[in-house]
Amino acid sequence: MIKIRVLLLCGVCWNLLFADDSREGFFASIAIGKHETEAKEKGNTLLTIKGTTTSIHAGYGLSNTVQLYFARETNWISPEYTSYTFSDNLDALGVVAFCGEYIYVKGAIGTSKTYPIAIPKDISTGKGYLLGFGYEFSNNIALEANLLELRWSEAIRDKNKIDISELEALTRSLRFLF
Repeated sequence: MIKIRVLLLCGVCWNLLFADDSREGFFASIAIGKHETEAKEKGNTLLTIKGTTTSIHAGYGLSNTVQLYFARETNWISPEYTSYTFSDNLDALGVVAFCGEYIYVKGAIGTSKTYPIAIPKDISTGKGYLLGFGYEFSNNIALEANLLELRWSEAIRDKNKIDISELEALTRSLRFLF
């Protein structure tokens, strides 16, 4: 919880100190919200998980309507669902396109990782993508909805110590971006 508070404070400070009215040039942003994730194996839903989602973006605005960015998308999964607190990540390159003054769509593709926080060496890797849309209330403050799909082909241990291969996670999230 302390990491999330520090992340929020850093994002607010960044925007207060360096943000202007233009979407052009370098930018950094963070987001926090809630996610609902369906963990699936070969198309069958194993369980539905709810938790916190965070995101860090850094990129460059090519114009007032197009931005390119690198992102770390993270879903936090509590021990309520698994043996440990898990972190599901997507490290991705993406693009944001504004469709009018306030509405935007976004997409990203990259590599995914999942691992228990207590055992960071026990990592499963794969691929993933993100699709989303948002509404920018004012400069650097937005509300967005995203669909994130992550796939791993390596074994992961669940709460019952069962090996699961070809696991995928389909995440729906609503979050506040600043």
